[in-house]
Amino acid sequence: MDVVAFKSEHMLALDVQDAQASARQFFSPEHLADLEELDSFTVLFGGRPAMCVGWVELYPTRALVWAVLARDAGRHMTALTRFGRRLVDGLPYRRVDAEVDAEFGQGCRWLELLGFQRETPNPLRAYNAHGGDSYIYAKVK
Repeated sequence: MDVVAFKSEHMLALDVQDAQASARQFFSPEHLADLEELDSFTVLFGGRPAMCVGWVELYPTRALVWAVLARDAGRHMTALTRFGRRLVDGLPYRRVDAEVDAEFGQGCRWLELLGFQRETPNPLRAYNAHGGDSYIYAKVK
């Protein structure tokens, strides 16, 4: 496993898992260039991207994390989960938020493995970028 600075070409080369495929419509050159300037990374296995991940500071005490995983990331989930925990635990924010599509049970379970707790017992309606429902998770230190 190699962790490198995020580059636009990493996201474009990522064979995005089905549950996140609708996010592809938001991978504009401008958006990807912005992510290159933020705290963003790519996790590679054998030189191939398995996950692009990062965070955006919302306030000095709060950040929002994001991750897009490859279709075949499942075979690397133990390593990706360990990396994700270290990443989130090392962030200097008191609160770290994450959003997941309400229909994406595996995404919900992964956030819980990373130490997040669901804060919305019912999904927020029409909340995510493609108009679907989402749960909000948080990890408060």
